[in-house]
Amino acid sequence: MMTVLFEEKLEEFYRTGEYKGFYEVIEHEQERMIHLTFTDGFQEISASGMFKSDALQRIFHQIDSVRSN
Repeated sequence: MMTVLFEEKLEEFYRTGEYKGFYEVIEHEQERMIHLTFTDGFQEISASGMFKSDALQRIFHQIDSVRSN
């Protein structure tokens, strides 16, 4: 189940093509898992999930952690 906050983050990503300065550089499927890699030009963040929305939720959480420091 998606939360309202995640839906807002997802909407921002699909509207602008990025989330808090990070954008998707790699997406591939391997062994029924979606693997995503995002970058801001300096650092990369990767996550996986059964569905793209799962992987995006993990990516957004990591980006929020990086940007809060």
